[in-house]
Formats: sequence, C-alpha cells, structure tokens
Amino acid sequence: MLRLNHQLKQTRLHVSRTVRWLFNQKKLATEKHLLRYMLVGLATAFTFTFGHFYETYKQEKPELTASWVLHKVIQADEIVLAVAYAGTTLISLLVCMGLWMLRSAWNANKKIEKLGISIYSKPNSDTNLFLKISNENEIEYKVIGTIIEIAKHPIISPDLGVSGWDCLDKNSIRLLHDFGLPYTKHDIQLIKDIPKPDGNNGTKFSLIETPVDYLDASKILVIRVHKTDYYTIQRFQKYIKDKSIRFSLGSIQPEHHQIPHSLCLHYLVQLTDGHIICIRRKPNVNYAPDQISISGEEQLSSDDIEGIDSDSSMGHWFRRALCEEIFPLRATSTNEIEKNWQKISIHINALRVLSIFYEENFANFSIFGFARLNLNLDEYKSIFRELSRVSPTGRDKEGQLLCLTKIEAKNLIMTGVAKIKPVWGDDAEESIKDEQLHSSSRYRLLVFLQAVGELRD
Repeated sequence: MLRLNHQLKQTRLHVSRTVRWLFNQKKLATEKHLLRYMLVGLATAFTFTFGHFYETYKQEKPELTASWVLHKVIQADEIVLAVAYAGTTLISLLVCMGLWMLRSAWNANKKIEKLGISIYSKPNSDTNLFLKISNENEIEYKVIGTIIEIAKHPIISPDLGVSGWDCLDKNSIRLLHDFGLPYTKHDIQLIKDIPKPDGNNGTKFSLIETPVDYLDASKILVIRVHKTDYYTIQRFQKYIKDKSIRFSLGSIQPEHHQIPHSLCLHYLVQLTDGHIICIRRKPNVNYAPDQISISGEEQLSSDDIEGIDSDSSMGHWFRRALCEEIFPLRATSTNEIEKNWQKISIHINALRVLSIFYEENFANFSIFGFARLNLNLDEYKSIFRELSRVSPTGRDKEGQLLCLTKIEAKNLIMTGVAKIKPVWGDDAEESIKDEQLHSSSRYRLLVFLQAVGELRD
C-alpha cells in the first residue's frame, strides 16, 4: 500500500505539472509535450489501480463478482483517488487530442493558402534571379509572373472606394518633371550606332524616383520623371532581350535604373454588375500584339505634364486614358481632354492608384490604377453609343473591347482558363488561356481580386 501511495503521489505530481504547464502557456504550440504528460499520468493511474486489484485478488482469492469489485473500490480510498485521476486524465487527454487535431488542420490550411498564392503568382525564374541581384536592401517584394511590385498603397481592402491614392484628390499624388539626366554616357554609347527606328519620334517619360513612406497611408505619393524619347527607347530594345544587360543596368530602385523606358499606366476598369472591361490588342501594334489587356495601358504624355499642375498630372493622365480607350473620346488638345472628361465624370465612382511595379522582361516601370464606373454593362454600352454619335474622333484603335465577369476572372487566376465575350455584337463567349494575357494582366487581376476579398494575400 505504501508503494501505491508513492506512485499515486507521483501521478498527482504529473497532473499538477501538466495543469501548471497548460496555464502558463500563451499558445498551443507544443501539444506533443502536453500529450506526453497526459499519457504518463494516465498510464500510472491505471497501472497501479489494476495492480492493487490484482494483488488483493491473489491474497483473498474470492469469487470475482461485480459486488466484490465495488466493495473494494469503496473501501480503498487510494483506488478511488487513482480512478478519479485516471478519469480526469483521460478527459484531459481527449480534449488535448482534439485541440491538437484542430491546430494541425489549421496549420495545414495555412500551408495550402500560402502554396495557393504561390501558384497563382507564377513567378518567373529570370525575374526572381533579377530580384535577388538587384535587391541590395533585401526588402521583401511580391513577384507575379515577370512583375515585381515595388510599392503598394498600405490600404488595399474590399472597400476599394477608400483604398489607394486618389487621382481626383490634389493632395494625394504629385507628379514632378525632373530635367536631370538619369542615364550614364556608357548606356547611351550602347545605342549610338543603331539606326533610328521607323516612324515619328515623340516625347516619353522615364520614372527616376518615388520618395514616399509606403507604410503611411497619409503620405502623398510623389512620382518624379525625366524626359526621354521614342527613338532612344526603341533603339535600346535590342539590348533589353539580353537578360545580362537587363540585370547589369536595370534596378528595382528607379533612381539606380539605367535603362531608358516609358512610364506607363496599366489600369483595370470594373462596372457595377461586376464585369471587368478588357481589350484584345490588335496584331499590328508595337507593344503586346494580339494579347488581352485587363483593362488597358496608356503611356505618360507631354499633355499630362506641360501646363498641368504637378498635383493634377496623375489625374489628368488617368482621365485621358479612360476617355480615349474605354470611351470614344479621343482628344487632340489638352482643352479637349478636359471637355471630354466632363462628359463622363458623372459615371466615375473611383479613380485610384494602387501600386507601382517593375516589368522585368521589358525593364520598364509602370503604375497600376483602378477605375470603378457607376454603370452596368448595358448602361455602359448605351453611354458609349450616345457619345459615339457626337464625338468626331472616336476611340483609340488599340483593339477589341471585351468583358469578363468577376467569377471568370477568378477562374482565370486559379485555373488559367476563363470565358470572355465581346462588348459589341452577338458573338458567343470564347475560352481564353493565361498565355494570351498581356504580361501585367495577371498581376492586375490578382491585386484586384485580393482587394475585393475574392483571394487572400
């Protein structure tokens, strides 16, 4: 009996240690240790409870009946205590196992979520390598395909109406024109012997700085650009195809980037019924021929800089893009752009900049914008027809207007296949594949779907 009392004390010690351990833990991170203590206590209690019964049975050799067992249990305080400990330990063990299983399932689900986002992102191997070389500060950047997201508004939530930098607010974005030379003589030397490309030359603008605290939503987004030209950019394209040149002269930090490029606005347009406007680019365009843009792209122009206040340039740029590519209101002067905007401004619910990114395969910086219209698809078509009748210039001939539902947009991200249909005509839906998308369209869709709560970041 003394040996039994000693073992029961050991059992009580195990249980008390287990209880103290449980209450001292702030998280269920090491359930296997708790299980070990529970199992030891359970085994000890049951071993000596039934050991005592066996020793008593050998000495008395009675007829083994339920009444004899009950009588011994009632008379033996130690056994009652041992059985109580055993029962308590068993219940604790079951509860702990349940918590362990729930936590394991939760951890597995988190792993699946992370794996899923990785699959959705489909990072390009060359882009990952470039980021590893260029990322001197070892900042964590998101890579989606060939896109590297270098800056994102800190508030990208399901309510896009209050997210991103507001292009209609003069206190939100400042676009500055810098007259310094951002490229070294060595870089220009590379292209001096290459003949000028066909076509007319034109002014372009390269991003050279984005000084802003991206973790502070109250900060103004400052975009600093430098003037270049179409010929310079096109003559450099020969070298862009060589990733060793991109890796040595390119940088995810605009102030260190030494490759001439044209800062571009890549934007997504959503209607009130969830449709997303898309454009199938013509096969004869210079950039991304025959690919599907979600929704469009527009390069920064002199019209958005010259004679425009720096706090209004970004909004002017975005408004011009919508007028010319989403509506049939192509302009020939700055005054005409403002007049065209007045015709559609009532239909615009939100006009935001969500992020700045780097297209590694083109060594080009771009801005991602989001526009939400106060129109469903039928209303949009009606307004478009009405404007077409009174507009002498029409829409930019970039390509065919298409529309994609939000459900199909999610399918495109998750499966790589979706149904899309033309905005005009009675043509049936057609299947499109991920490979047909403009290089930044996947990035735009993924950020948009995360922002509206359809996918987790």
